[in-house]
Amino acid sequence: MSKVSSEITSLNDLLQHQLVIPSYQRPYVWTTDHIDKLVEDLAEFAKNGSQPEYFMGSILLYKKSESGSVYEIIDGQQRLTSLLILKSALGEKDQLKNFIILPVSIEQVKKIDRYVRSILSSTSHIDWHEKVFPVIRFNKIVTPSQDEAFTFFDAQNSRGVRPSQTVQIKAYHLRAPNISEAENIINAKQWESLEKTVHEFGIDNLLETLIAEVFWRVRNWQGQLRHSFENEIEESLVREFNQRARPNLKGWPGALTIRAPLYQGTHTFNYLLHYTGTLKKICFEPQGSLYKLIKEVYRPNSKYLMNFLLLGVVTYFDRFQYERLYEFAIALTRLVTIVRLKNSRIYHNSLERSYLRTEVKQSFLDMILLAHDPEEVLEKMQEMAAQKLIGKTFQSFVEDAYLDKFSKTEETEKSTVKTRFIESLISANLFELSKPQEQAL
Repeated sequence: MSKVSSEITSLNDLLQHQLVIPSYQRPYVWTTDHIDKLVEDLAEFAKNGSQPEYFMGSILLYKKSESGSVYEIIDGQQRLTSLLILKSALGEKDQLKNFIILPVSIEQVKKIDRYVRSILSSTSHIDWHEKVFPVIRFNKIVTPSQDEAFTFFDAQNSRGVRPSQTVQIKAYHLRAPNISEAENIINAKQWESLEKTVHEFGIDNLLETLIAEVFWRVRNWQGQLRHSFENEIEESLVREFNQRARPNLKGWPGALTIRAPLYQGTHTFNYLLHYTGTLKKICFEPQGSLYKLIKEVYRPNSKYLMNFLLLGVVTYFDRFQYERLYEFAIALTRLVTIVRLKNSRIYHNSLERSYLRTEVKQSFLDMILLAHDPEEVLEKMQEMAAQKLIGKTFQSFVEDAYLDKFSKTEETEKSTVKTRFIESLISANLFELSKPQEQAL
């Protein structure tokens, strides 16, 4: 059996291999800042000419077969892709064309290619083809198996910056045993389709946001919680979705529910894709039943409020599907509004503290999943609101909060933020609210 090999190699020799970026890798994400630093460093190296070689760290490869020359790039995709973009902009286009780029990376590659071409005039004095590219060196590490590659990768990254939790989750389940290559291609393509940026709602990566802010929370926030998990989430994400996933079973392992045990491979992909797709359809597509509510009330105000709504909606949908879903979302918005207006600022744990731990005997999420029908959920939410309002009606509570800004001699940033939130509720025609008149004071 082959062993892990390591050797110093040139960029040109490295590119003689057939290099492939596997589907489980993250997209190409280098920004113009990364490119500026790379070009500046290479230009400075060429100008000084004091060193015979320019070392760019390690490239970790997995050789797919003993006899073939196909290598998967496990670590080094960002640097290598950037160098190929630079070479292409300088006239060596064939290597970038032959380099197999993930479909999800194409737009970013084009963007960086345009940027590189726009800045190359400032480096026209550099002989890139003779003085730079030929002297670039890498430590080429080749492993005979994917498992060894990722073991090596994890060991390296434990001392530095690790890949994002979602990249680790994706890679882990694409490497699960008993999963066919055909299944993995489908899983990877579906995953990439949900990693899209949702610009309209200020979300850079929908799937990554939902895994961290929604799915992890609904699976872990059970029972009476007496502390915040905020400091544990980063490590717990990988533990929840990778280490706690059970060995892959042939056939379907049972009903897909929000807190059901996960199984390695396709089952975990189906879980994440199902619930992400559900929230996307309900909340982020124009025809979705909650699209207008989120766009007009939540998006302009706070991502923390929006994430809490998504947490409640996916839990409720898992139990009751579309039955009275809009009523539930409005009732939850009422609870969110009470907490928002009672606090001068809203933090990541403000709603968590009020409805999931410390201040409650039963987690809000547990209440939903244990309820017999939607009527029971809505009644309990009405009771929760009444306890927070302490004798006031919801309308009078909001009106008092709105008028409070006019009682101050000088409008503060905090009162302005609250006012904007109330006005978004009024604009969306929720709760039969209307803007109080200043002269009422």
